[in-house]
Amino acid sequence: MTDDIRIESAEKIDDYISKVDDCQLKQFKYSELNGRKVELQAYRLPLDLLCYNIRNGRFAAELMEKEESLGRRLNPEKPEDEEIIEELFLADKNQKEYLTENLKRLGQIDQGVITHDGRIINGNRRVVILKKLFRSTGEDKYNYFETYRLPPKVSHRDLWRIETGIQLSFDLQAKYGPINELFKIKQGKESNFSYKQIALILGGSNTEDDVKLKLKRLELIEDYLKYVNQPHKYSEAERRNEYFINLQKIMKTKAWKSLSTDDQTRFLHATYEAIRVMVGHLKLRRLGKPIKDKDAIEMYISETFGKLGISEPSIEKELEDTGSDNLDKEEKLIRGIIKKIPQKKTMTKRKIKKEERKIQKISSLDIKKQKKVLIDVIDNAVELVEVKEEIKKPKKLVYKVNNIIRTLSEIDADKLKPLKKDLEDMCKSVQLLIKKIES
Repeated sequence: MTDDIRIESAEKIDDYISKVDDCQLKQFKYSELNGRKVELQAYRLPLDLLCYNIRNGRFAAELMEKEESLGRRLNPEKPEDEEIIEELFLADKNQKEYLTENLKRLGQIDQGVITHDGRIINGNRRVVILKKLFRSTGEDKYNYFETYRLPPKVSHRDLWRIETGIQLSFDLQAKYGPINELFKIKQGKESNFSYKQIALILGGSNTEDDVKLKLKRLELIEDYLKYVNQPHKYSEAERRNEYFINLQKIMKTKAWKSLSTDDQTRFLHATYEAIRVMVGHLKLRRLGKPIKDKDAIEMYISETFGKLGISEPSIEKELEDTGSDNLDKEEKLIRGIIKKIPQKKTMTKRKIKKEERKIQKISSLDIKKQKKVLIDVIDNAVELVEVKEEIKKPKKLVYKVNNIIRTLSEIDADKLKPLKKDLEDMCKSVQLLIKKIES
C-alpha cells in the first residue's frame, strides 16, 4: 500500500472507533516497541477495515512461488488478487477445517494483532475464514475481528520482533513450515538483529549457531532449486528439509573441509540429484563416509551422472565474490560453493541435439528407477570405503569375496548375462593379484 492509502485506512479505523462505543474491548497486552514496554488496546473491528499482510513471513515461500508462476506481485487491495491470497492462506485443508469448526463452535478466543492502518500481523487465516462464514451464512457475528492495534510508525525491526514472537516462538513452531521459518529468520537478519537476539526471540534451545546454521540451510535450498531449474518453487524443498539438515551435518566434518572447492561443488551437484529423487534422508546421511576417500568420491560423482545418462555440470573456474570480510570462514566457503551454478552457454545445433538425446535418455527412467539407481550408487561408494578400512585384514577380504562368488554362482545364468563384462573385469583383477604374489 502507498502512504496515502495507509493514512486513509488508519483514519477510517480511527473514525469507526470514535463512533462505535462498544468496539473497544476490555483486553490489554504489553509489547516492546523502541525498547520500551507499551500497552496495546484490543478492539472489535469490521472485516472490511482490515487488509491481509501477505509478506509477513508465515506464507513467504508459497507467496514467492505463486508470484513466480503469475509473473507479477500480488496486491491484497485488489479484489482479483484477494481470492488468490485467501487460497494461499487456506492451502492446509486440515488447518482450514479445524479453524472453521473452532470459530463456528466457540467463536474467536484469541485476539489478533494489526498495524495502525489495519494490516493483519497475526490472524490472517482467521480473517479469511470469518469472511467465508459471513458470505455463506450472512450472520453478523462473523463480520468482526477482535484484535490488538499497534500505534503508528512502528519500525520494521519491532514489527519483525512482534511477528516472530507470535508466530515463531518455540512453542508455536509446529504450526510453521520449515522453509517459512528460515525465511522469517532471514528477515530478522535483514532487519539488523544479531544472531544472539534472533536466538533469544525464537526461544527454546535455539543458539546463535543454530540461527547461522538455518540461514546457511536456506542458501543451500535456494541453490538446489536453481540447480533443478525450479527457482522459488519452495514447495519442492518443503518436504526435503531433512535432506538439507543431513547435508549440512556432512558439510561440518573435517573430511568435507579438506576437499578442494571444485570437489565440494561436484559433490553437491551429485547430491542434489539424490535429493531430487528423494533417496531417503537416512540414506543421504551415509554419504559422510565416501567424502573421506578420494576414490569413493570420484566413484559417487561419476556414477551418479553416468548411470542417469546425463553430463556432469561444468564448474566455473572464476570464483565470484563470497561476501564481505565480516562473514565467518565457513559462511564464505559455503557461499563460494553454492554460487557456482552451472551456466547455460550458447550451443550449436549439433550440441543441442546431443543434449536433447541426453534428456530423452534420463526421462526414459522414471523417478522410481532413478531413485533405485542412486541408492545403489551411494551403497557402492560407502562399500568402497568400508572395504578399504579393512585393508589390514586381507584374509577377511578374501573370505568376503569368496562368499560373494559363491552367492553369484547360485544365480540363474540369464540374470548374470548383463553382468558378463563386470565378471570378466573381476576375473582380470583376480589374475593380477595372483601375478603380484608370484612376482
